[in-house]
Amino acid sequence: MIYLGICIIIVGLGLIFQAALYSPIYGRSINFTGYNILFGSICILFGILFIGSEIRKRMKKKNEQK
Repeated sequence: MIYLGICIIIVGLGLIFQAALYSPIYGRSINFTGYNILFGSICILFGILFIGSEIRKRMKKKNEQK
């Protein structure tokens, strides 16, 4: 889950700085112009939440073992 959170944060940062994504595999372009900052910020927030929840789970499991 930590890796997923990091990937979501990277995608969010990419959306903030570059409003259009192009997939060479599928030959499609996704354009986020106009709401790229909002969507990028939401992706970053979800990434931080994923990482935070995983860290809390690990800390809780570690405290229960003691």
